[in-house]
Amino acid sequence: MASTRKLIIGAGMVGSCCALYLQRAGHDVTLIDPHPPGSQTSFGNAATIATYACIPVNHPKLLKSLPSLMFGSERPLSISPGYALTRLPWLFSFLRHCRRDRVDQTISALGALLRHAEDTSLTLFQAADAMDLIRRNGTLYLYSDTETRMAAKDDIARRRDQGMSISEVKAEDIRELEPTLAPIFASGILYNDGFQLRDPQQAVLRLVKRFAADGGEVVCDRVQSIEPAGLDQVRVHLSGSTRVFKDVVIAAGAWS
Repeated sequence: MASTRKLIIGAGMVGSCCALYLQRAGHDVTLIDPHPPGSQTSFGNAATIATYACIPVNHPKLLKSLPSLMFGSERPLSISPGYALTRLPWLFSFLRHCRRDRVDQTISALGALLRHAEDTSLTLFQAADAMDLIRRNGTLYLYSDTETRMAAKDDIARRRDQGMSISEVKAEDIRELEPTLAPIFASGILYNDGFQLRDPQQAVLRLVKRFAADGGEVVCDRVQSIEPAGLDQVRVHLSGSTRVFKDVVIAAGAWS
């Protein structure tokens, strides 16, 4: 008999949200991770729900700045030539997506997704009794001079085009918002809709607790490999067993 169960690989913030969301939509779901929920990347990070983050990393400006990023005296980017040769197809694909038309497509797609992110996230946090972990004070981008502020003008306009709520912030406003910062910033942009979690690991633990209490399966094991298993089925090889699922979501962060 064909499996109808969904598998989520990775019990961090993304994986636990996916698991609870699919469960609430009526699916049988298994959540698997070799580590305790929320104990890896989702532990102790900035935990920002960045509903404004529709600007991709691969951007037309990146092509212009790539030489200085790679060869400047204080270069932040270093790639081993030997490793780069093994990843040429990926690198060429990444650079192709720096074209303006591709970037526009990505911004529109991300914007459409992010417009639903807040309501969906809050629904899950409410179900997990985690609303007390939410802190709503927006996200502040700061600029030390007019030049850096003007360099960000296009990205800010594109976020506005996607319906993001944005406020201009002057130097005196920055001191009021963040009094412990050194007075070196001339202006800023406040993304009003961004919010944070006070304790991301605790949020994950509550999401997984709700998921398990509602009948979700939580498995501590390591996925070795996955492969097709006939029509609309996926075979998943674990450390000591093999299982078959209808669909698999890979949400293992850097291990994906």
